[in-house]
Amino acid sequence: MRIGGLASGMDIDQIIADMMSVRRLPLDKLTQQRQRLEWQQEDYRAINKQLFSLRESVFSLKLQGTFNVKSAFSSNEDIVQVSAGGNALNGTYKIAVKQLAEGAFKTSSAPLGSTDDYSTLSTQLEGLKGEIKFSINDQEFTVNTETESIYDLMNKINKADIGVQASYDRNLDRFFLSTTGTGENAQIEIVGGAYQSEEGEKNFFEDILNIDTGVVKGKNAEFTLNGAEFTMASNEFTINGISYSLKGLSPTGADGEPVAASVSVKSDTEKIFDTIMDFVNLYNETIDKINGKLFEKYYRDYPPLTDAMREQLDDDQIEKWMEKARSGLLRNDSMLSGIVSQMRTAIYGVVEGVSGEYNSLASIWITTGDYSERGKLHVNEDKLREAIAKDPEGIKELFTATSADGSSKNEGIASRLYNEVVAGISKVTEKAGIESDFSLVDNSVIGKRIKDMDDRIEDYEDRLKMIEDRYWRQFTAMEKAINQMNSQSMWLMQQFSMGKG
Repeated sequence: MRIGGLASGMDIDQIIADMMSVRRLPLDKLTQQRQRLEWQQEDYRAINKQLFSLRESVFSLKLQGTFNVKSAFSSNEDIVQVSAGGNALNGTYKIAVKQLAEGAFKTSSAPLGSTDDYSTLSTQLEGLKGEIKFSINDQEFTVNTETESIYDLMNKINKADIGVQASYDRNLDRFFLSTTGTGENAQIEIVGGAYQSEEGEKNFFEDILNIDTGVVKGKNAEFTLNGAEFTMASNEFTINGISYSLKGLSPTGADGEPVAASVSVKSDTEKIFDTIMDFVNLYNETIDKINGKLFEKYYRDYPPLTDAMREQLDDDQIEKWMEKARSGLLRNDSMLSGIVSQMRTAIYGVVEGVSGEYNSLASIWITTGDYSERGKLHVNEDKLREAIAKDPEGIKELFTATSADGSSKNEGIASRLYNEVVAGISKVTEKAGIESDFSLVDNSVIGKRIKDMDDRIEDYEDRLKMIEDRYWRQFTAMEKAINQMNSQSMWLMQQFSMGKG
């Protein structure tokens, strides 16, 4: 703690504080410049985040699969349910289901007669003892009835990976076996299971579990598709891009034949419309965000607040000041202006070499407004729907066309715009970097300037400390001198007083 002015009676603390406040002016300017750079960086990164979102939307428009969306409908969903992939052909198909695919099952024909003690098979089922050997689907099993329970038996079967699952219902007191799949290749084949009882040789499955041994097989699904006969091991299958899910048997007609259900496949024009509209909305949002920064008013008389300035304002005044101080930091930014210009050029141009009549956004009723809107897109939704319904392939080509010779004139709109958005992201990233948890070093242009500014601020703060220390040494020396002079003055006065006496 420094206490000054005891000898001089001067407020040394305040004097040095006033002197240092003048010395701190260059530091305050450096700090304000650094704050402006940080705000600029944040604004650039916010725009880059918007460009990243637009890039993802445009990328999906480059893919033909985005436009190859199909919808499928069944005339009787109690018989068959359908969905269509992008490679499904538009049209109407007839399907009649004669038999559903089934798995194989074996179930206890009667309760097992279990006791209340389920700890082992021998305590649960009277008359069992020793080991029982058997096989299911050629997988051999050994069960010790005196140490293993019916639940141990279940687990052994279920873990054997033989396409069979076992279960036991204590309430029904019955044992169940079923295949995990369907079709005629799904089977349950039980061999063995003999054991000795007091009454002679018996079979564990037939005499205890009340399940027949031997083989039981599943069934294939049988159906006709457009008059052709088919069999499938499952009720779920795909043919020519159409996924079928059989749910029931077709009713029988007057001629004794099953009545076919109709399956209709067509292009999902509404989904294509929604995809294009989502892109337009995101493009407009991006353009508005960038233009908002380009034409935002700059308030030269509102620099970032220093600590001293904050002390003189209330919270509401600080908030209003900060709003103006942050405004217009990217006004008329040449890099952002160039990005917007390149995006607008890419999206408005004519696509040469397309086979249909749709060769520009304007041809599908996506246009721009007047100059004051600065490139915002407008859509005649009814006309766009008509264009998609009329020629979905032409719409796809307009967005996804590729150039054999590398010329942008033959590239689809999405391909052109994607390249410009990626280039814009690269420029903004080079200028301001990106927010990342994986990198502690910011090598962007602004990042390096902020680092340089931090070094300058640190050096200047060290200089200020040295200056302040020097001031204190000087005033301390002054205080000592004044104190010495006061002591000498008092001694002289004492001497004079003694001489007069």
